[in-house]
Amino acid sequence: MGACCGKPVKEAPKEQSKEQPKEKVQDAQKEGTVETKEKPKEAPAKPKEPPKEETKETKEVKIPKDVVVRKEIRYMTKAEGDRFANALVGMMKNKSGPESSEFFRCAGYHGWPGNYCAHGQETFPGWHRAYLLDFEAALRQADRDLGGDGMIGLPYWDWTDIGGPSGKEPYPKWIREHFGTFPKDLVKSDRPLAEEGYQRASDEEIKDNLVAAKLNDAVIRCLLEEEHWKAASTQGSSNSVESPHNTVHVFIGSPMSSVAYAAFDPTFWLHHCNVDRVYEKYLQLEPDSKEEFKSRQRTLAQQNRGEDKYDEPLIPFKNPATGKGYMPEEMFDISTLGYRYEKLPPDPPKELRELPTYAVFDDVHIPSLKLKTYQVHVFVHMKDSDFKVPGDKKAWKDCKQYAGWGGIFGG
Repeated sequence: MGACCGKPVKEAPKEQSKEQPKEKVQDAQKEGTVETKEKPKEAPAKPKEPPKEETKETKEVKIPKDVVVRKEIRYMTKAEGDRFANALVGMMKNKSGPESSEFFRCAGYHGWPGNYCAHGQETFPGWHRAYLLDFEAALRQADRDLGGDGMIGLPYWDWTDIGGPSGKEPYPKWIREHFGTFPKDLVKSDRPLAEEGYQRASDEEIKDNLVAAKLNDAVIRCLLEEEHWKAASTQGSSNSVESPHNTVHVFIGSPMSSVAYAAFDPTFWLHHCNVDRVYEKYLQLEPDSKEEFKSRQRTLAQQNRGEDKYDEPLIPFKNPATGKGYMPEEMFDISTLGYRYEKLPPDPPKELRELPTYAVFDDVHIPSLKLKTYQVHVFVHMKDSDFKVPGDKKAWKDCKQYAGWGGIFGG
């Protein structure tokens, strides 16, 4: 990464006097304002071009010079983990009393107090991608404030890799080591968050839930989905990237299980970074996703079946290059957004090894649940059998009638 950023600087001295004017002319040619034959004479006069119009025309293709790498938190070195932790602590420092930190600002966008999050709609992955960009920008600034160079990417937690590098780390121990208790003064002392703190499940419980949830299969089904609107949200299909997202939120514990407060747990950011990573793999497998999204949103609006989300900004986030609100169309090419993943999920098999089994609950009306969070566990047995669900939840994993579970993320 460092070599990549330094390479142009090494080459520049030899051709500096000749190449810089040439580059200006070439850029101007793209705007259609300069003829090639005027190149040697007119280069010095190029500042006449209106800078605002150039920015407007090229905002989608501006590739950041500094591209950070997002890595799996459990595979990072201790130095990398400590640097990330220090930057997060820096983000949590208040500017003028409780609830004035950068971390609070970012966390508050999701549920309480801002309530901007997009769930159950095709903009789910795009809105959260913009959200991660905003958080990562604050993280990088916190690193600079500590004397770093700001070249720090937001890590992810790959929950399909149940054991991690040691085979015995289902949940990142980094989280418990650095943020085992709720940060003092992050919120006011009388807030429910301050009173309840972090109430996370144990590693054993998390491992059992990961195994039972079969998240790797869920990711494969998402990557095999050919239509973007179905892969993007539970509104379109249970095979979407939002399905494993919901499941993980539900079983981690509080506040992750609450839409209102989830983002106040560092787990949220590692989890959503992995969701974005799965989505990035999908976009690479389905490069026409942007056009599909645009076309479907146009159709829904024309048929009066919903608003055209393609033309709606991803509130409240702004593109730092333009100062204008991020638009959904900008979320399909991470080469323009300043980050990449060290490793993406593998290509899915051409065919599923076995057909998925679905449990349908006809009498469950999601809106009537009033945004509460639930775990839904399924046991399969004959109607006339005398089977009873074991009273000890730990025994479920060894019960032959146990089929698995899913989550309803709300609350």
